[in-house]
Amino acid sequence: MTFSRLAVALCLLVAGGCATSVEYAPPPEVVVVLADGLDPSRAPTFVSRDLAAARNALTNHPDAVPGAGMMIESRIPVSQFEAVLASLERPYGGFYPYGLSSTEITLRTLQHIELFNRYRVRL
Repeated sequence: MTFSRLAVALCLLVAGGCATSVEYAPPPEVVVVLADGLDPSRAPTFVSRDLAAARNALTNHPDAVPGAGMMIESRIPVSQFEAVLASLERPYGGFYPYGLSSTEITLRTLQHIELFNRYRVRL
């Protein structure tokens, strides 16, 4: 069975900012991410505290399907964000045409993924 790919932007609210990530998955996998959270075996995934980064990825990623994107939000307490993720933040220019001036954070480890999932806002 063939599925079109959907973009899922993962949103992380931290100290008034929003971290976002994009996972590209067939529709059945999107339902799993919504219900169960990120799968650590699919790391790394990338997040940013800038909603513009999610919008950029949903519209400019090579696998993006116009109108098929969605966001999943995680509200990590500032103290835990600072202790675990803040040092991982780096510049991010977005996808082509690279006009974005933002940052991203790479979720690589089980600890990173579990932190995101623990504070995921369930629909």
